[in-house]
Amino acid sequence: MLDELLEDPNYNPEKFVRELAGSNIISEGYLPVDKEDTVYLLQSLYSQYLQCYKKG
Repeated sequence: MLDELLEDPNYNPEKFVRELAGSNIISEGYLPVDKEDTVYLLQSLYSQYLQCYKKG
């Protein structure tokens, strides 16, 4: 999903958020405005995932 969306020359942040919601990941209404913003969001989610599972 990530590669396909980020490599699309007509990147659509709304489509990304829909795909994210379909993955049962909650982004709390945050809508990235461009590809760089999307990458930052994904890095943040991954960091949170690592913190959660290291504690558990």
